Amino acid sequence: MATILETSLLIIFILLSSITSFILIRKGLKEKDKSLTTLGFGFLFLIIFSLFDGLKLLPYDSISDSLELVILLLLCVFTKYTFYQDKKNLYPKILGFVIFVGVYTIVSSLLIDMGVLDFLSNNESFLLADNVIMLLWTVVPFGWVMISAHKARIGLEKQDVEPWITKRLLLVEIYSFFTAIVSLPDLIDSLADYQITSQMESLQFLIMLIFVTLSFLAWYMPDSLKKRLNRNYEATIKEEEKEIAELSEEDILNQLTEVYTS
Repeated sequence: MATILETSLLIIFILLSSITSFILIRKGLKEKDKSLTTLGFGFLFLIIFSLFDGLKLLPYDSISDSLELVILLLLCVFTKYTFYQDKKNLYPKILGFVIFVGVYTIVSSLLIDMGVLDFLSNNESFLLADNVIMLLWTVVPFGWVMISAHKARIGLEKQDVEPWITKRLLLVEIYSFFTAIVSLPDLIDSLADYQITSQMESLQFLIMLIFVTLSFLAWYMPDSLKKRLNRNYEATIKEEEKEIAELSEEDILNQLTEVYTS
């Protein structure tokens, strides 16, 4: 049974994720923005996964693995439409990797759930290899988001744009880093012969709390915070820069690839 603290933290996690999902989906549909809508649905599936997994309501690992696959696929689509659109990028390769590992994970979990490969559930070598694969499964797509956001931020910093815009990308970089290593505690736990499972589960939950808090701040940035981030900003707009400076938040998000060099 989950403790009162764990339940409280899970409620906070679900609440912040729900608000973020609602904001992104509403804004995405209103602006007909594929990237925001896709990310919003990614958070929606994250809520479903966290709710059932956090309360231990999922009877089979294959179900949770399937939800993770959907989340990572939506993340890949978001990255492509946000940072690259029609430009040449790693989308096909990363998408293929995510699907390949996802299918492997789901099939192996399903066979173990059915008892066909039940002997592997206690095999140390298999569990170690599985944890390495699961870590790579998150490192690759979230690492791609982190690198893409970093390049976009560096490019935008050379433009005359308000600082809160680049700070949003910085938040995306940071929370992508933490989410990329969310499976690292599982690997550490397996290397320690599962003697520190409780501590690693707490660390993993802390990582997810950092992720959802930073993502909430990134996508639900109140005007007061924007003004604070812009307090030392003095616009020096030249005639040829007006078109860039007057872009809306959604336009900037959709046209990032045009203001930085890959």
